[in-house]
Amino acid sequence: MDLRIPLSSFVAACTRHNIPHVYLHTEMGETELVGWSPTGGSILSSSATPRAEIEQILTQGKIEFSEGRSAEAGAHHPMWVAAVAYRSRDDAPGLWVDALPHEPRTGDVLERFHRELTEDGEMVGLTLAEFLNLARPTVVVLSPEEQSRFAASHENDAP
Repeated sequence: MDLRIPLSSFVAACTRHNIPHVYLHTEMGETELVGWSPTGGSILSSSATPRAEIEQILTQGKIEFSEGRSAEAGAHHPMWVAAVAYRSRDDAPGLWVDALPHEPRTGDVLERFHRELTEDGEMVGLTLAEFLNLARPTVVVLSPEEQSRFAASHENDAP
């Protein structure tokens, strides 16, 4: 069994499952943690928390660590999907979608969306505040768990 948990629960779970050593791998600002239980299975977590802080949390919890990752880590990398629905110049509403390796804040999603439209030349001369007033955006962020629930609800649908 593989158990994916938040960083805040990681040390307690490792202690409960007799996992004295874990492996860390940091990529694109996201640190993955994985520990293997002697009885089988693994405990996984990922966080945008700075690596030094994660190492300090593990040290305080008396969990040893070293660099490494599961050979399958890339295949199970968590992803948050952020979408912005907005009033566009066209008759139809606009929709912008992005994917991130960590949970984004709503303000960060809007800033990223505004920056992309500005850099692409689709919007010139509007500050973020002016843009928000005109576009009246709605932000939705789907966690990996929410994505799994959506997908599971369609498992019996015909292809």
